[in-house]
Amino acid sequence: MSATGQSGLATLSLRDKFSAPGTTRAHQSGVDSHSRDGIAMEIPKKFGRYEIVDLIAICEAPGIVYKARDPDAERQVMLLVRPVPEGSPEARLRWLGKQKRQCSFRHANIVMVYEVGELEGSAYMAMEFLDGEPLDSVIRKGTPLSLLQRIDIVSQVSDALQFVHDHDVVHLEVRPGHVIQSRDGKAKLVGLDSPFFRPMDMGIAYPWRPIIGRIAYMAPEQLNGQELDRRADIFSLGLTCYELVEGRSPFEGDSSVDVVKKILGEPPRPSQKARELHLPELQRVFDKALAKQRDARYQSCAEFSRDLDRVRERLEFEPRGRVSTWLMGVRRMFN
Repeated sequence: MSATGQSGLATLSLRDKFSAPGTTRAHQSGVDSHSRDGIAMEIPKKFGRYEIVDLIAICEAPGIVYKARDPDAERQVMLLVRPVPEGSPEARLRWLGKQKRQCSFRHANIVMVYEVGELEGSAYMAMEFLDGEPLDSVIRKGTPLSLLQRIDIVSQVSDALQFVHDHDVVHLEVRPGHVIQSRDGKAKLVGLDSPFFRPMDMGIAYPWRPIIGRIAYMAPEQLNGQELDRRADIFSLGLTCYELVEGRSPFEGDSSVDVVKKILGEPPRPSQKARELHLPELQRVFDKALAKQRDARYQSCAEFSRDLDRVRERLEFEPRGRVSTWLMGVRRMFN
């Protein structure tokens, strides 16, 4: 099984500095030896009441995601286990409360969180088990998808983000690796377990901490360490949409420094698909979502989705129009 595992949860770069937590009392009934990408690990058979089935991913957060079974609910889950954040007891309670808030989120395009807690020095989150593949893998492998299918995936993610924003929360980690395409074609937004998933009213600014997230998907204001709001997510969603449609980033560079310079100072590469298919509506989506100044961007994901709907309408009706034109030409030839 690949590093992403059958669930398709996005796997970030492996870090051997965080080893599988197999020595605490929370991990019961022994351990199994396991090797993934050359890293030898011990996989616990249990974590609390959860029965560990397999290793899905090692994340750079850091954290480890297991495929597990909840015997009480009789269902499979994805179980994220990570170190408890450092800080005062009050800060840890606030962190745990923020994580538990996700349990109340119910949306068709957001991974469902069943339980959040702390056990013997480890924080954990039990989520619905996703049978699918992350979009970064879909893009990397060149999985055959029509443009209409790609637009539909982005529309679903946009709907999920609008729901998150309506609950006064910003994601700040929107990227292809945090979107899972399930076997039935449904897109699921993950990554709300990120340490940078925060309520909007916290006044988010980062003048003193390292730049967070993946640089290639950051909004200019995020790179500049400014206060962030939902429009940073919209920029990242625009980047995700562009990459899914074009198969490449609009701000490619030979290094992270080059990418940052392009995000901050250069316009995105024009869409080849929009040019080839004569879809100015699609180019408009990219231009507006990726505007450097957030006041020039879409101000909500609902607004973003409305313009995607216009692209979808063109894609649904344009082929019929082309066929009709071709048939008219054939008739003229025989009349």
